[in-house]
Amino acid sequence: MYILNGTGETSAVRAPLIGKSKWLAPLQGNTTELYTTPALPEQRETSLTRRSTDAGLGAPVVEPTRAELLVAIQRSREDLEEKIESVADEVTLLQADLRKVSDRVQITEGSISKLQTEVDALRKQMAKVTSRAVALVVRVEDAAGRSSRYNIRLIGFPERAEGSATRHLWSVG
Repeated sequence: MYILNGTGETSAVRAPLIGKSKWLAPLQGNTTELYTTPALPEQRETSLTRRSTDAGLGAPVVEPTRAELLVAIQRSREDLEEKIESVADEVTLLQADLRKVSDRVQITEGSISKLQTEVDALRKQMAKVTSRAVALVVRVEDAAGRSSRYNIRLIGFPERAEGSATRHLWSVG
């Protein structure tokens, strides 16, 4: 887009727009004129549809034709439509990916819940087995202790020397 600004300055400033160029060009007098041109060099073949001067100073002013403006607007519209379609396609793909991830998360959560239930059952069973093992260890230690108390060994007495009168042997002794 060209803006001819009548400030009397002799410098020009260029700032890029989307697909277009913007120029602030000095013009003598108090006139401001506006016209557009494509940014690409091969598209800059604009025709001078109107040549005029500002207060007779000889500064040419170029205005685009209505057809040129419509073509530029149509190109911008087509570019925007293509970008919108591209974004819509990407959003559709992302939604499909999100559905897949959501399904996987639900399956994983179900598996985790099932495994947690199994782990809880195994912990209860393990606690029962552990308490029973502790009780059996206590009983075995008690039985071993009792059996060793009744098996007193006497050294120096021949075996089976007491015969059937075991009590008599101990009471005499």
